[in-house]
Amino acid sequence: MNKVGLFGTCRVKIINTQDDFKKIKFDDLPYVYKNNNIQINIRPLGYTTTTSDIYQNLSLIHSNFYKKINDTFLFNNIFLKRGGKSIITDLDYDCIVLEICSIKKLIHLKSNLVIPYEVEGEFIPSEYITKSECYNETIENIQKIQKLLNCKIILLPPITEISGYIQIGKHENTFPNKVLEYRKDIIARLIKASDNKNIFLFNWNKIINEKGEKFIMQDQFHFTNEGKKYIGEKLINFITQNI
Repeated sequence: MNKVGLFGTCRVKIINTQDDFKKIKFDDLPYVYKNNNIQINIRPLGYTTTTSDIYQNLSLIHSNFYKKINDTFLFNNIFLKRGGKSIITDLDYDCIVLEICSIKKLIHLKSNLVIPYEVEGEFIPSEYITKSECYNETIENIQKIQKLLNCKIILLPPITEISGYIQIGKHENTFPNKVLEYRKDIIARLIKASDNKNIFLFNWNKIINEKGEKFIMQDQFHFTNEGKKYIGEKLINFITQNI
């Protein structure tokens, strides 16, 4: 049986609509689903948005350094963001799917660790610094992840097929009139990174464009139930074809 890990935001929680998947663990994040061919772990190491926090979290598990993070506030903000109750430390994956929707790094100065997305709980600005990944850093992080786990990687890009006033996600480090430019720059990085026989880009923007924004998108950040099912089926087929 092939094992797959889905890393990202709420948008990667799309497998529960697949009829042939048995829910192994679904009461609390991370979720685990199985069918006859694949086991899928959804958000096994928390809520992530950048290559930096994904690579960091995988490295912390791989080195066992995560066991030395004794600060509960810090541990929760790194691994249990946005509803997580536990983590899955097994890194023996055949394929991982990485949603990369940001290049914003929120760095905790005392520990030098990246906090994915935003701080949950008391936020003291003087204890953090915000930086942005440069072009090469994004690509190199993906290559480091591939080398660390030695498995296939499927990349999911930011959403660009949106209409109306464009909102900035809290994970984004840009200006209102630069949001689409910001996201397209990330997609360009992912295209470059996928110039590799073991790294693929699943551009769900093409699906949104073909099927229609109203069918797929609930709002600018979330999928409809129908959209989850439709994209979920497409993604599962893509994973199966490329494992």
